[in-house]
Amino acid sequence: MIPAMHTPAPTREKERKNRVASSCFGKSDGGRIVGGVAGAAVKRGKVSIPSPEKRAAQAAKYRDAPRVRTHVLLDPGEFLVTSPFGWRVHPVTGERRSFHAGVDGALWTGGMLLETGICAWRAGVVAEAADSDGPAGTNVAIDHGNGVVSRYFHLEKGSLSVAPGDSVRAGDFLGWMGATGRATGEHLHFQLEIGGTPVDPLPYLAERNDAGRARRLQEGPALW
Repeated sequence: MIPAMHTPAPTREKERKNRVASSCFGKSDGGRIVGGVAGAAVKRGKVSIPSPEKRAAQAAKYRDAPRVRTHVLLDPGEFLVTSPFGWRVHPVTGERRSFHAGVDGALWTGGMLLETGICAWRAGVVAEAADSDGPAGTNVAIDHGNGVVSRYFHLEKGSLSVAPGDSVRAGDFLGWMGATGRATGEHLHFQLEIGGTPVDPLPYLAERNDAGRARRLQEGPALW
């Protein structure tokens, strides 16, 4: 049973550096093509479109990959899962039985994977936010109350707009997708923990498509 979450009391207002959006609901700065995953190395603002051959190969590779619409991504589109929750062969170390405690993916739109901004999944208080040289790279952890914690790994170094102790709402901008830490290319590793135990976060990433969605997300409702 997933516990209900509460909206934490505000802690302090902080001037957020490099902030590009107050919310991921309907805001966009334009996606950037993911280098390591999509095969097109780019800098922010300098988009290089993959060749038709590369786009066709990518479409074939991810034809059956799970996709969900979620406000965790800044730009409109779907979160395409490139590596699901559970046991796998580790893409970096080659370990044949490695447990993946979250889901990896990027923005899927226009038939290609894109780099984009990363936003808070639900209301909460930032427990961790740091540029790290460890496997998680630049990362953020948000405490949603009642033992529910969301984690965001491999963000771009120097891009974080939150700090420990900040209160955030669902959809608040956290930083830019990156490839820091132990990663083969730009992507988001999204992890959800209940009582300290990782659970498959994919069912909880998907948005409900109805008029009350944004209101309920901002209020920090129980998980559906």
